[in-house]
Amino acid sequence: MNESLQNAFTELMVTLNTKLSERREKEKVKSLEKAKTIANWVAAIAVPLVLGVSGYYVNLSLKGQETQSSMIALSIEILKETPQDSSESKSIRAWAIEVINYYSDVKIPKATQKVIIEKQPFLSKSRIQPSPSEYRKLFNTMVLMNDRHDIVNTLTKRIVAGRIHYEAVSEKTGIPWFFIGILHQLESGGKFDKHLHNGDPLNARTKHIPSGRPKKGNPPFTWEESAVDALRLRHLDKVSRWTLEEILYQFEKYNGMGYYRYHSEVKSPYLWGGSNHYTKGDYMNDGRWSDEEESRKIGAAVLLKFLLSAEDLELLISNGSN
Repeated sequence: MNESLQNAFTELMVTLNTKLSERREKEKVKSLEKAKTIANWVAAIAVPLVLGVSGYYVNLSLKGQETQSSMIALSIEILKETPQDSSESKSIRAWAIEVINYYSDVKIPKATQKVIIEKQPFLSKSRIQPSPSEYRKLFNTMVLMNDRHDIVNTLTKRIVAGRIHYEAVSEKTGIPWFFIGILHQLESGGKFDKHLHNGDPLNARTKHIPSGRPKKGNPPFTWEESAVDALRLRHLDKVSRWTLEEILYQFEKYNGMGYYRYHSEVKSPYLWGGSNHYTKGDYMNDGRWSDEEESRKIGAAVLLKFLLSAEDLELLISNGSN
């Protein structure tokens, strides 16, 4: 190839490359503009669509919450009425309980359901606890059953032996040491390697209800740390005056007022077990009530009465002090 022809060929190739480069740049610009157009279109159409769909579900959720609240309110109103001895009354009350249990994390126990359906209004205005005079009368007339002396004596000595632990918790909560000691026996068997909340081991936060306690600090916990948390969780540190009547009330409240409210003919074994005030009638493991079930536990009031004589607590209680 001669020189002039080669130069012409080279110039042609340069021109072609230049044209191709210009074309590619134009295509890039067009692609970019096209992409921007598509993006603007998506923004104009899709974003409102997303917001609209989101708004729909938010509104749906709010409407669902409103419906839920309305259903629960309606059910409570139904259950507030006095139960009637008819199939219609029982059916509508059973439906109302089913609604409440469906929407609630805490279910109404089966034994309680039966009482609400057949016997007693839900959230009735009737008294849900004994009067102070009832507590004192029961305490003054309480007699220990003959076959329970040994076990009561053993438990009392165990409480006294742990007094240093209970007094340490008392200093931080204002709760009488003997109240803490009795509660410890009833709830955790007097074991100092268990959470007072529920008997779970202290090397971790509680697993059972109430779970995840104590929230502050890191395991393993001391028994005192756990006990302070358990008592504050139940607001026992807010009690201002620890009279005999208040002590008995707080014990019964800690375990629940189900006996007094739904089976008033039976005195709670949590307080009166082992005494002349309790014979039989109890909730079984599955939550059902049985008139024939007999609790063998020693009640808090029984332990308290023995501690009175063993530790000279009469003055402390009558003055409502620690």
